[in-house]
Amino acid sequence: MPLLASLYVLYGSVCAVISVHDLVKRREAVWYTALDFIADFLRLLLFVCFWVSELFVLIAPVMPYLFLFSWLWAIGWSAYEFPHFLQSLKSEAERQLFKRFGFGLVWVLHFPAFWFGGAATLRALR
Repeated sequence: MPLLASLYVLYGSVCAVISVHDLVKRREAVWYTALDFIADFLRLLLFVCFWVSELFVLIAPVMPYLFLFSWLWAIGWSAYEFPHFLQSLKSEAERQLFKRFGFGLVWVLHFPAFWFGGAATLRALR
């Protein structure tokens, strides 16, 4: 696996742990916290499958379902979480900056996982 991909997995892992920490701190339901962590883990797992053929062969039959769940969760998560995040910002200027740049930045940072995970999933469908 390339170094940049390994760094992205490290970044994604840290983000997943921070996300779980924030959900526990906010006292979200256990099922919601667990599904959020699972979706983050699956997104990284599918990303890694693009490069690690042994892992790819192991989960290839279920990859389309995992990819679909990960995408649907990310879309549903963003609709639920961004209003909570906006409320936590202190000033109106911070809220405006997040609305302009933060929402797009989150999706840009998710893009590599979905791109390479999607490519691995398409390869599994062949």
